Amino acid sequence: MHAPVSWKRGPRPSSNPSQSSPTTWRKLITRRSQVRILPPLYAERPAFAGLSSFRANGPGGVGSREATSCRPFHMSYRFAAHETPPTVKRRRPFHSATCFEINETGASVKRVTGDIRPESELDLLRSVERRVAERMPRSWSVSMDREVSSGPGRLDGVLIVRAPDHQTAIIPVEAKLAVSPRDLPLMLEQVRRLVAEDPAMTAPPLIVARYLNPRVRASLVEQGLSYADATGNLRLTSERPAIYVEAAGADADPWRGPEKATRSLSGRPAAKIVRALVDFRPPVGVRELAARSGASPATVSRVVDYLDRETLVRRDERGTVTDVDIVALLRQWSGDYFGGRVRPSVTGFEPRGPLRVLERLPGIAARSAVTGSLSARRVVELAPPAMALVYADEPERVAGGLRLRDNGPANVVIARPPDPVVYERADLVDGVTFCAWSQTAVDLLTGPGRSPAEGEGLLYWMVENERAWRR
Repeated sequence: MHAPVSWKRGPRPSSNPSQSSPTTWRKLITRRSQVRILPPLYAERPAFAGLSSFRANGPGGVGSREATSCRPFHMSYRFAAHETPPTVKRRRPFHSATCFEINETGASVKRVTGDIRPESELDLLRSVERRVAERMPRSWSVSMDREVSSGPGRLDGVLIVRAPDHQTAIIPVEAKLAVSPRDLPLMLEQVRRLVAEDPAMTAPPLIVARYLNPRVRASLVEQGLSYADATGNLRLTSERPAIYVEAAGADADPWRGPEKATRSLSGRPAAKIVRALVDFRPPVGVRELAARSGASPATVSRVVDYLDRETLVRRDERGTVTDVDIVALLRQWSGDYFGGRVRPSVTGFEPRGPLRVLERLPGIAARSAVTGSLSARRVVELAPPAMALVYADEPERVAGGLRLRDNGPANVVIARPPDPVVYERADLVDGVTFCAWSQTAVDLLTGPGRSPAEGEGLLYWMVENERAWRR
C-alpha cells in the first residue's frame, strides 16, 4: 500500500486565460523518507498541464516517467510524494529533484534542478558526506560516523577523510537545521569544549546546516572553521593530510517558509527603519524608532527582531536597541533592498565633467539629491569623479536644466528614486542637496566600477567620525 500523494491548492488565477496574470507557479517535490515518481496518471492531475516529463535524481541512477494526456487547467498545486510505486521501485532516497515552473495556461515549461530540503540532522550529515566525496579525488575515501559520544556531550558526527598514503583527517561535525549569527557563539563554545576533550580529532570542526547565510559563513572562516550546507556552500580544511575544498551554493535560503517573521531588509518600511537606525544614535525603543522612521510599531518590531537575530543590532532586556553595527547593517541593506533596483531614467554627457553638475543644479526648480561619488567626495575621494548620480522625481526636467548632450560617453545619470527615503535627512550645501551619508554609502556599494571601493572608504570614515554626522 503506497502512501497517497498530498495536494495543496494554491491561489486560483482568472478563469479567462487572456486575463490571467503572467505569474508562474512552481511544482515542487519535497523529500520525506523516499520519493515517489508518479506513474502516468497526469490525465487525472490537471495541474500538470503542459508538463512533458518528470525526473528525480538519486544515488545510482535516474528515474523518469512520461506524462500523457495532460489538459490545461488554471490552478496551482504543490505536492509531496513519499513512496515509489512498484513500476519504479527504489530502495534508497533521492538526493535531488527536478522542479517545473508552469504558467497558468500550461503554455510554457521551465525545468529547474535543485536539492531537496533536508528534514533532519541525519539528512544533513548524509548530504555533507556525499558532497565531500564528490569533490575529493577517487583515490581518497570519505565516510561519516554518526552520533559519536565525546565527553559529557555528544558530537553529531565525525567525518573521516583518508588519503592514498593512509593519512587520515578526523573532522568533528556539528549539525543544526538552522544557524543564525546570534546562535553561533554558544554553539561554537560547546563544539570546542567537546573537541578539546577528544585528542583523536585532528582537524577544525565542521559546522553543517540546512542553509548558512553569508555573515555566518564569513564568521566561521574568520575563526578557522569549516562549514557546509545543503544548498552547496562548502569549505573544508585540514593540515594533515592537506585538504582545502571550497564550493559556492546559494546566497539566499531556497527553503524559506511563508511565515510572517521578517527574513530580509527588502521593502520600503525596512528601508526607512534602517536609515533611522543608522542616522540616529542609540539607544532607541520601538515606538521612538517608529516615530523617526514613519513605519508602524508592528513593522519596526519585526525588523528589529530580524536585525537582532542577525547580530546587526544589540538590545537590552526591555527590547531597546543599544548598539548598531553600522558597517554590517549598511552592507546587508544594500544587498537586500537596493541591489538591482536603481535604474537610470536619463543619461547624458557633460563635456566639462561631472563636477559641472554641481554648478547647474541650484538653478533647477525640481526636487533632486546628489549621491554616489559626487556626494562622497566631500569627505573621501579616491580619484576625480567619473560619474554623477542624481536622484530626481522629474528626471527629464532635471536633464533639460543640466543641458546634457547625447554625442558622447554618458557621465551623468539621473535616476527616479526607488523610494522617497533617499531624500530623508539630506544635506543642503551651497544650494545643492546631497543625500545623507547612509544613503550615499549604500548607493556606492551597489554602484559600478570603483564605486564599491569608494563606498568602503566612506564606511571607514563614517565609523571613525561618527560624531560629525550622526544625529
